[in-house]
Amino acid sequence: MRPSDYAVAVIGGGPAGCITALQLVRSGISALLLEASEYGAPRLGETLSPHASRYLAQLGIARHADSRIRQSANGVLSVWGSRKPRVTDYWLGVHGAGWHVDRAAFDRMLAETARKAGATVCPGSRLVSVPRRNRKRWVFEFTRNGQRFACSCRFLVDATGRTGTPWLGPLSPRIVHDRLIAVVWTGKSRSSSPYLSVESVSDGWFSSANLPHDQTTIAYMTDSDLYRGGCQITSDLWRCRLNQTAYARERLEIGADLSKLRIVSAATVIRATPVGEHWCAVGDAAFSHDPLSGLGVHHALQSGAHAASVIKSFLTGDAALNSYKSWIARSVQEYLVSRAQHYASEYRWRSSPFWKRRTSQTFAVTNTSSNSSRFASL
Repeated sequence: MRPSDYAVAVIGGGPAGCITALQLVRSGISALLLEASEYGAPRLGETLSPHASRYLAQLGIARHADSRIRQSANGVLSVWGSRKPRVTDYWLGVHGAGWHVDRAAFDRMLAETARKAGATVCPGSRLVSVPRRNRKRWVFEFTRNGQRFACSCRFLVDATGRTGTPWLGPLSPRIVHDRLIAVVWTGKSRSSSPYLSVESVSDGWFSSANLPHDQTTIAYMTDSDLYRGGCQITSDLWRCRLNQTAYARERLEIGADLSKLRIVSAATVIRATPVGEHWCAVGDAAFSHDPLSGLGVHHALQSGAHAASVIKSFLTGDAALNSYKSWIARSVQEYLVSRAQHYASEYRWRSSPFWKRRTSQTFAVTNTSSNSSRFASL
């Protein structure tokens, strides 16, 4: 195995990892981007707020996202706290519409943009060793197309998302704050509505949106133990809860096959230490948002760009990593307070275990002046 040397190695090719690598190479720092997938398998669709789409424009990326990747998101229709629907219209804001995106195509576009800018992008690559420090450099191995490669770098970026990889586990533990999961159906659209719908139900809440390629996604957010214990046939529970909604159920395809529901973690996971000796975590690997916030991709973009700027200064000896660490800490505090406030605003099912857990929780925060308007879904 012939080792390859880079200034920075980014492990994980989602939005946070791609933006980190892109901004590094734009500033003259060599970067390797490793992604386990080939960007071919379907990923959960997502709605980006106008803040995120505006940020992509600022980064010079929005022009690469065509109709195969995104379509307009006009706003959010929420049924939360009462039966009366409430509409937040993005077009009335200063930043215009948001985006409904095909996440596989969106992530692939970001990786391709980083590659064209000069990053070495390796999809289908997996770590096969724990990175270790050797003479002031990180040394690790990965596989791609059945071949094994050795690599070294001065700085390591963990962009492996909410669940991460065991190979980077020794850097810093993850603290899981809840048991939230998303139980997701994706199929053909029955509605042409350009709005994201968010509707609370007795043991969780639903989000639904139309995506590119005439697709619709409907996600039921609940706690993993409640979903497993709620019914012997979990698809029956999913449909039962869907019937409590007014808008999401209208998007379900007639004769939909619910045996193919996908379950993914949507838990709030916070890294005990997001910054260490010559390494940092970005995006969901630093801390992950409850999907209710609508800020997951926006945070990924921001953290990747911020980290790249700080890493460049750090490698040139101009600054330490404290500013990025402080920014992550402030972001976590604001997010936890805002999350608590928004869950507390739903009064109708206070005796339900799902809602009890969220109204009884207390969060260790030092700044209680939250920026609750950033919770785009409400």
